[in-house]
Amino acid sequence: MSKEAILNNQTRNRLAPLSYDDMTEDDIKNVLKEEYKVKEVPSFTLYKSSEMEIGKKSGFDGKVIYFKDQNELYFFARGTEPKYNDIMYDAAGIAAAGKIDQLNDAEDMYNEIIHQIIPKDLNKKS
Repeated sequence: MSKEAILNNQTRNRLAPLSYDDMTEDDIKNVLKEEYKVKEVPSFTLYKSSEMEIGKKSGFDGKVIYFKDQNELYFFARGTEPKYNDIMYDAAGIAAAGKIDQLNDAEDMYNEIIHQIIPKDLNKKS
C-alpha cells in the first residue's frame, strides 16, 4: 500500500508559480494551510539555488522543499520567462543543441541536495 504524498498535484500547481518570485517558507506554509485546511503544517526546509551559489551565470533558478520526517522532496525550477529575450535565448539553445548550462546547473543542484545535503541532514541527531 502506498502512502499519499504530502504535496498533491493541486498543491504543487499552486506552489509552482511562486518559484518565479522569491518563494519563502511563509508562502509555502500559507498554501499548505489553505489547501489542507489545517493550522499546522509538517516541518520542512526550503533550499534555493541562489543561496547554494548555483545558476548565477546561466540564470537557472530552482527551489527544493524537503520534508525530512516524511522523506519527501519536491523540486521546482523556473521555466522560460514570458519575455522575448528569454524565449529567443531558450529557443536558440534548443535549436543549436548547445545551450545546456541551465540544465547542468539543475543537475548540480539535484546532486548537491541528494548526495550531500540530505545525507548530512539524515545523520544529524534529532
